[in-house]
Amino acid sequence: MYTYARALAQLNNQFRLRRAVDTDNVPLAQLNQQSFFETYVDDCDTPYSKDDIKKYFRTSVSPETFADKIADSKQAIWIVEDKTNDEIVAFANAGPYNMPLSNVQAENDGQFYRLYIQRNYQDYGLGHCLMKVALSWLEKQFPGRPIWLGVWSGNLKGQEFHKKYNFHKVDERYYQVGKFKRHSFVMRRDSSSS
Repeated sequence: MYTYARALAQLNNQFRLRRAVDTDNVPLAQLNQQSFFETYVDDCDTPYSKDDIKKYFRTSVSPETFADKIADSKQAIWIVEDKTNDEIVAFANAGPYNMPLSNVQAENDGQFYRLYIQRNYQDYGLGHCLMKVALSWLEKQFPGRPIWLGVWSGNLKGQEFHKKYNFHKVDERYYQVGKFKRHSFVMRRDSSSS
């Protein structure tokens, strides 16, 4: 079983791993928005309109939505901070299954919602640390049940990362932001994959 102690040992002295608290809502929203913009607009040139991005940020990844996630006892958010400047440089979010798939009845399953890492911190192993901590938590919250996640179909690096943790593609869906629908894969990790 993966624990906080093992996760902390995996990080070097530069980083601190902890659960999110209510005052983290603003920096979490900023990191999520920055990473989203860099990934889908700068890197992939996704044709989102400025108005659609603003609305998405306001309704789905705002400080208020993160405050709700932090306060939700069914969800968990883990943060990695850089001790040199106390800046949040990575986070992961998990909780109960909530994907809108018509052919799946997974109300007792868990879901890995988000994993974002600042660009200049992506080679420190922070993603692996956060993934292990979140999976351990999900396995305790949803024992013997599958764990789900969604990943953009163009994110080959992300898909390979998730495969290392025994996630496999089981379906496809479209993630809509404004008028644009982004093709995504649904991946599942069965409880026997632990």
